[in-house]
Amino acid sequence: MTRGMIIKSSARLSSPLRLWPVLLILLLAALVPSACVIWFMNAAIENQQLAMRQRLTDLYLNELDQVRKRINEQLEGRVSELTRAARSKPSEAFSQIVYAEVAPSAIVMGRDNQIVYPTNAEPVALSDAFLEHRQHIEALEFSGKLSDAVAACDDAIKNTMDANEQAMLLLIQSRCLVKLTQYEKAMSILTQTLTEDRYAEAHDAMGRHIVSDAMLRAWTLSQTHAPDKANAIQKQLRNIVYSYSNTMPSSQRRFLMSELAMDHPVMIRLFEAEKLAEQVRQRHPVLKYVGQMYYSDQAQCWLLSGASGQVIGLFTKAHIEQFIASCLQDQIMLSQARCVAHTDDDRLSDVDARITVPASPLMPGWSISVYDQDQSMTPDGNRITAVYLWSAIAVIGFLAISTLALMTYVARSIRLTRLKNNLIATVTHELKTPLASMRLLVDTLRDDRMTDPAQAREYLDLIASENQRLTRLIDNFLAFSRMERNKNAFVFEPTDVTDVIQDAVACVKDRFKAPDCELSVEMDASLHEHRIEADRDALVTVLLNLLDNAWKYTDTPKQISVRGLAVNASVFIEVTDNGKGLTKREQARVFDRFYQVDQSLSRQVGGCGLGLSIVKFIVDAHDGNVSVKSTLGQGSTFTLQFPTDGGHLSPNSDELKDQGNEHV
Repeated sequence: MTRGMIIKSSARLSSPLRLWPVLLILLLAALVPSACVIWFMNAAIENQQLAMRQRLTDLYLNELDQVRKRINEQLEGRVSELTRAARSKPSEAFSQIVYAEVAPSAIVMGRDNQIVYPTNAEPVALSDAFLEHRQHIEALEFSGKLSDAVAACDDAIKNTMDANEQAMLLLIQSRCLVKLTQYEKAMSILTQTLTEDRYAEAHDAMGRHIVSDAMLRAWTLSQTHAPDKANAIQKQLRNIVYSYSNTMPSSQRRFLMSELAMDHPVMIRLFEAEKLAEQVRQRHPVLKYVGQMYYSDQAQCWLLSGASGQVIGLFTKAHIEQFIASCLQDQIMLSQARCVAHTDDDRLSDVDARITVPASPLMPGWSISVYDQDQSMTPDGNRITAVYLWSAIAVIGFLAISTLALMTYVARSIRLTRLKNNLIATVTHELKTPLASMRLLVDTLRDDRMTDPAQAREYLDLIASENQRLTRLIDNFLAFSRMERNKNAFVFEPTDVTDVIQDAVACVKDRFKAPDCELSVEMDASLHEHRIEADRDALVTVLLNLLDNAWKYTDTPKQISVRGLAVNASVFIEVTDNGKGLTKREQARVFDRFYQVDQSLSRQVGGCGLGLSIVKFIVDAHDGNVSVKSTLGQGSTFTLQFPTDGGHLSPNSDELKDQGNEHV
């Protein structure tokens, strides 16, 4: 009855504690606060981002108000400039608008709502007498009577007072002189005579400006026959072309601009303005609104007129976008976003704008949209968001580390509790067996039922054997207790390893007298000359544990050997058996506390998994080293290595040498 109770108690104590529910609770205890922190921080970041977006929107609107005010002021100023330009001559009004960059181009309307600039050349009425003279002169010219043609031009000039007719006759005369190779006289007429004030507004029969035509001919002639004068003549011609005080037709002006090199931005701007104005003139738009910009389907551009409606500025889409972009400059917050000026029909559809506002009351149909960039968050918002993020990371990290530490501590405590329970069960079982055997043998001897002295002697030997076994168990438990308390109760003194081996072998020799059991001892002849600082009894315990392990876990026939030798400054002790052997994984864990390779076999032969851990504990306390080499099915070899007096450990155990052989 008692035996059954003990076994039942042992089984109950050794049953494993369930670790996963505790760890699961700890994990949940960490995950729930972490999830709450993440939710809170996410909500805080979203609220912060919303607040910063609203703040950013307010900043954008504030700057957009300034931009719209600037656009209104500039448009009102341009309307005033267009109104003021109407007081000048049409061509001069055009040049004033373009030079001052009031508008990229312009058209000038007359009082009858007709375009007076730009205009094409219009024919000039000539007298019959002039026509007769010109016909006579050209007949002389084409018949080769060039000198007579030149003289006839002089006579005709004297007979007419009209500046247009005189200028035309001078052009014919210069042409005849060129054919006569009298280039200097021809150049004199073109660059001096025709540039006199009376011919400043002279036009030929086709309405072309004669002075400009004369200077173009002089420039062409000088390139071949007077190169030293070519640059001066070109400069003079350029001054005439880009001076809008004369009455040169715009078509002739565009032609001369294209012929001359445009090496200045103003020249290019005037040429582009002339082309745009001519395109609009051909469509002949009708002015609908005064003092307000609007799109004209006829002109296919935007129009802005002065108060009088006589001078109308012309704007293309690119010009307006550039104008609005110039008004957006110097805005700190808007410079960090993407601002787009567009008509209501051209608004971007791929992304939603944060803000869209009308550009100006004077520019109906135009708006400004602000689109977020990646860096649209303000620095303050980024800094606060970073604080939230790092705070969340710190809190979650602290919770994770704390939970991990707590889980490790709890798991370790549970494992220790399990080990202690297993130890109690093992101690109960291990102590019960020798005590029960001794009690049975003692009871038999006390009952005086033994008549054979030899049998009584055998019983006494069995009692002694069980006593030794019980002593070894108690020694192991005491050693384990010292290991747990990290207290070394060792007495170190110079020790002869030969004596240690002999003492250990003497303790187990009776066990190895059984059939099919052999214990061999091999010791170096010079081993006794090498002393080590050690606790002799502790080393004997080490060897006894190794021999006990070898005996228990080796099947018959048992062949166990103990080998002792000295190599360099170290002493080695080897215990070899022909047991089942160990795997690589088992070799790595065989010195762990309570580790048992085969628990079913351990229950049969006895043991609690402390022997090899005690071996390692004692060897480490002696500054030694213990290792194992094993092959499955062939056996294992446990090697102890200790430094001799004044020596140090040498990990190269392959230097062990074979010595003499002694059998027990």
